[in-house]
Amino acid sequence: FAYAVALRYRQTVDEFAIYNEPNQGAWLQPQSLKGKLVAPHLYRALVQAAYPAVRTAAPDARILVGELASSGRDDRGVTRPIRPLLFLREMGCRDAHYRAIRSGRCKGFRAVPLDGLGHHPYALFQSPFQRSHYRDDAAIGDWRRLEQTLDRLVACKALAPPGALRVPVYYTEFA
Repeated sequence: FAYAVALRYRQTVDEFAIYNEPNQGAWLQPQSLKGKLVAPHLYRALVQAAYPAVRTAAPDARILVGELASSGRDDRGVTRPIRPLLFLREMGCRDAHYRAIRSGRCKGFRAVPLDGLGHHPYALFQSPFQRSHYRDDAAIGDWRRLEQTLDRLVACKALAPPGALRVPVYYTEFA
């Protein structure tokens, strides 16, 4: 499907985003089952299938991963949203200290390819200069935390931006 879309629109589109807000239960389910996160691993598999397909159909296009919502919740459930920085670490099979997780859904882990991270940095009911109360949320005032998370995931080879040391962040939805 990703190949067909990229092939169809490659003459008029130079940027493709893989999915929308995969850390939100309205878009990707299950977010978690029996207390264990599932959506980051489902999304990693989608990206690993879609990225090379889009690259083949539209070699010069920029391919964004993420399109993450800026917040989540701490309680787990099929539709309960996952905080974005936790989602990124889990997608990259890294624990809170960025150590590799090699068991369960992370067995046989391969780095996640991306040209940039799409992000929706909504800061509902707070100033855009204010940092989020929760460390794993990433509203517009948390841009440093988001960039630091991405930098660490690239450094430990969980994210693989081709030919780059940093992952550029694109605010693709904001109101």
